[in-house]
Amino acid sequence: MKKPLFCTQEALLEGYGLNISPDTDAKRRKVYLRARALNSGRISLYYYGVVGGKTIRLTANLFLELETDDEKKKANVETLKIARTKADKLNTEVTLTGNGFDYTVKSKATLTALLQKYLKHANLSASRRNLYGGVLKHAELAGLADMQLKDINTDAVRRFVRYLSTAKNIRTSDAQPLDTNTQKAYFAALNVLFNYAVRQGAMNSNPTWKMETSEKPKNRCTERDYLTIEEVRTLHDTPCRNEEVKAAFLFACFTGLRFSDVRKLTAADIKRNDLGAYISVMMQKTSKPVKVYLSETALSFINGRLNGKSKSNIFHLTSNKVANYTLNKWAASAGIEKHVTFHTSRHTAATMMLNLGASLSTVKNLLGHSNIRTTEIYAKLLDQSQAAAMKLQDNIKL
Repeated sequence: MKKPLFCTQEALLEGYGLNISPDTDAKRRKVYLRARALNSGRISLYYYGVVGGKTIRLTANLFLELETDDEKKKANVETLKIARTKADKLNTEVTLTGNGFDYTVKSKATLTALLQKYLKHANLSASRRNLYGGVLKHAELAGLADMQLKDINTDAVRRFVRYLSTAKNIRTSDAQPLDTNTQKAYFAALNVLFNYAVRQGAMNSNPTWKMETSEKPKNRCTERDYLTIEEVRTLHDTPCRNEEVKAAFLFACFTGLRFSDVRKLTAADIKRNDLGAYISVMMQKTSKPVKVYLSETALSFINGRLNGKSKSNIFHLTSNKVANYTLNKWAASAGIEKHVTFHTSRHTAATMMLNLGASLSTVKNLLGHSNIRTTEIYAKLLDQSQAAAMKLQDNIKL
């Protein structure tokens, strides 16, 4: 049976049940899809709710047209499907959280206001909060931070991406260009903010959705310096001006822990079971747990440091910057011509384990990677190193 066409505003409201009063609705929803007639002849849709005694109205930026033919009918049905889906989602959020419809971020809000609201409610690690702080600083320099959300379109995001491609790193004193990996991280964080704004009803759509992949920042294939087992031995036998940094770095070479996790490590984090000693910590960068079993070699760097209070730090490190300065000087004195930072120890742990026969899955868990493709980078490094070594045979003349 052919569905009737609603050719007047009254018919649209009545036919699609948009004129039902919340007071007479038996379902007693917390968020309703409402509509009002416009002088243009169209019907404007919006969301209505009462939270804490305060009436909230949020535009859906969706409209119904007078149904003069079947195509208009089909378009209206699709529009209502989208609007009702979002209304149901908002209603669920309010029901579960009690404040999901309490939008302080509205269409006139700026990107800065959105970011502040997101940081207030999101459960983020310190490193993630620092990342969003960097996004805000560069958004201010690019003129994006004070733009109203309703004015931020795809072209505005494209301009921000172009700005990032020539921007300087504001966190370093030497004003180096912003690393391409950092550019991608900032863009990804901005994408998260826009998705949040859409969920909150502050934006109709994410402006990055219309961007081509080629327009978005891409990761640079970075050269991951790592130390060979022989180079680790050389460092072990070379005096270092800071024995604390030396011990922590060598320990990290055999555990794969990041600087942030090594610095906060306490005796209470060292546990034992039938399989031996292991570290069980929550990684500071990702806020995810990691469990790392300790070899006797790894234990040799901390055995003399476990006699104090259980909550005392095993290593007394100041900052990553100071540690990296010390490591570079130490590596140079050992005759190692590589740019050595504390993070080099993590790369070293990964390649060492793969070289010794550990599976990719094992190394993935050791490093706490969420995606095995990240771990595969180390396997590729070893392949390249082995291929280069075999080519040395070309110098042999038979």
